[in-house]
Amino acid sequence: MATILEKLRCKNIIDLALITPKGYENQILSQNLQESPLVVEVKIINYKLINRKVAHILAYMPMFQQDVEMVIFNPKHYHSSQFYHNNNLIISGKPDYTDGYLKIIQPRVLKDSGEIVPILPTIAGVSRKKILSFFQESLTTEALVKQSIPLHHAQEIEKIYKPTPIFLNVYKKLNTFSPKSLKALKFLEIYRFLLAIKINKKEYKSPKIKLNNPQKFILNLPFSLTQDQHQTIIDIYTDLQGNNATKRVIMGDVGCGKSLVIFASAFMVFPQRSLLMAPTSLLAIQLYEEAIKFLPKNMKIVLVKGGESIQDTEIQNAHFIIGTHALLWHNIRNVVLIMIDEQHRFGVGHRNFFISSQILDEEPSTISLFEEIEKIQKKSRPHTLQFSATPIPRTLAMIESSFVDLSLIKQRPFERIVHTKVISRKDFPDLLSHIQQEISQNRQVAIIYPLVNSSETSLYRSLSDVESFWKKHFESVYITHGKDKDKENKLLEFREKGHILLSTTIIEVGISLPRLSTIVISGAERFGLATLHQLRGRVSRNGLAGYCFLFTHKEKSERLESFAACQDGFEVAELDLRLRKSGDILGGERQSGEEFRFFSLSDDIEILQEAKETIENIQKL
Repeated sequence: MATILEKLRCKNIIDLALITPKGYENQILSQNLQESPLVVEVKIINYKLINRKVAHILAYMPMFQQDVEMVIFNPKHYHSSQFYHNNNLIISGKPDYTDGYLKIIQPRVLKDSGEIVPILPTIAGVSRKKILSFFQESLTTEALVKQSIPLHHAQEIEKIYKPTPIFLNVYKKLNTFSPKSLKALKFLEIYRFLLAIKINKKEYKSPKIKLNNPQKFILNLPFSLTQDQHQTIIDIYTDLQGNNATKRVIMGDVGCGKSLVIFASAFMVFPQRSLLMAPTSLLAIQLYEEAIKFLPKNMKIVLVKGGESIQDTEIQNAHFIIGTHALLWHNIRNVVLIMIDEQHRFGVGHRNFFISSQILDEEPSTISLFEEIEKIQKKSRPHTLQFSATPIPRTLAMIESSFVDLSLIKQRPFERIVHTKVISRKDFPDLLSHIQQEISQNRQVAIIYPLVNSSETSLYRSLSDVESFWKKHFESVYITHGKDKDKENKLLEFREKGHILLSTTIIEVGISLPRLSTIVISGAERFGLATLHQLRGRVSRNGLAGYCFLFTHKEKSERLESFAACQDGFEVAELDLRLRKSGDILGGERQSGEEFRFFSLSDDIEILQEAKETIENIQKL
């Protein structure tokens, strides 16, 4: 068994079951002459070679008591030794009635009859019969149930490799497996995926922490938290009391109030040290200013960002350290809680690198992410919270929760309406009037362009193309982009003094612009829906009505129209998934390019739930 499994690159019978036949060869004798392929017993009357390219065979079919003509194109030498006078054969071939009578085209001699044979991969040096026997003996209902596959799915898998005439009729009619068989294959695929996650998931000891009750923090806030915020804080409090280091992802829509969950977490571990890594200096500054506002006055809070020097003693004396990736290069020790904001902005390597540096004795710059695993496991590991403002679909959230604990914050502190509209060139005069009206009410407008400099291949104008127009017609126009070294100062200045901001997508991440009421996105069809939603999330942060205009040259875009109808980030994620399909989503570092042949992330949430429950039940045994 091991040899055939290895040659098929399978580790177990679940891998084997997911190979699936490429088709089926019907070797059951036909009951009528209209079946295709036709399988009949014949007695050869005559074999005649017409020329080198065609041979004609005349035979008699005892079951139907009539003669039949057979035609072989490009006949081989062995055909004359098969189709000789008075030889009795079982043949399979395609029936043809174009000349008004039955012909069988390209007849093939069968060794046996009475079976439907799955067409399986070939293995050098192993007969087809032995390969088929291996599949059929390995993939029995009993064997699959022993692998904890539910009985109803195990029975369907066995049918795939031991097909009946009814099974074959359905297969031929649908040109694929039956819905029940496909459901079983989908289950096996996601079950195998989740099981591998569970097997590879490691548990680490956590540092001993004396915790503050988060209610003390919550009661001192000048406003009430949403139920989702409150539940997430309770989840984290429970995690921090455990013996193993938590790894929780907190996922929320834009404007859902994740920062207060961050501060509550830092409060819980105070006076022990916590750390927050933000993706940009601007966001780090913003979080630092809010932390000073909401956290106790005796809590020492330090800001660390690139380009600014800070004494190590100041860091080592801090209770709460906030910074960017510049934190990676500081020798920070005795951290019990690491928090990473907007976690999709950091590579896996960045996150693992920093977490590893909290455990090993070496300097962080000398640590390989994958070295000394044994050493890591023997020492305590800091708790890790990762915050993301990019909601994901329910199925991905369920898969994500197999890697880590997951909290979803869907509620917002206040109802936020952003009127979203797809516009084209003809709408530009109305857009200008809207911008003038918003500025007259002391509100701000951001206009996002896909390019910094002009391009001959693009239909859209760039930042450099439009700067003169906007500065000619409006005052206090600011312009910046990702490569602008002074972008952070410009954004801070715009927040206080500006009317219009011309920019690329750099304002996507977390920046607070309280007076921003309108965003215009040029070339909107060029952006992913997640990016569009993040950009839209920059407006109406103070509860006032906001506006998002999606400018496109396309006459009609169902994708953009569908996005415009969705306000909720989790609905946008579901829409994005339906449009992009599973393989695009699941590719990446964590899944190692995993793509599903049968399982669909957009359609199969019930099957995913069944697979998760099956694995959870195994763990209880």
